[in-house]
Amino acid sequence: ETSFLMEQAQQAVAEGAGATEETAKAFQSIHLAVETLPDLMKQVESSFDDLREEEKRSREAVSRINDLSEQMVAEQETLSGVSSGLSSQSHSLEALVRRFLL
Repeated sequence: ETSFLMEQAQQAVAEGAGATEETAKAFQSIHLAVETLPDLMKQVESSFDDLREEEKRSREAVSRINDLSEQMVAEQETLSGVSSGLSSQSHSLEALVRRFLL
């Protein structure tokens, strides 16, 4: 019975050693994660900075597009006015040519 108890004690010690080794590995993993956390946070912050810059560039591009769109509308109105004026002058010129030819 003593040898059985000794065997169980050795088995318990071996299991305890295995558990201690697993615990040490777990703590090592946690320590590594904690060590790398500041770098990870810097990367996240850098990514947010990049996103903020991209958002700013996008807003500027949208603003430029809106400005160009307004310019195009203004130019279209000018062209419509010129076209209307030319059409009116064309009709007047046709009327003068008809009178001249009669």
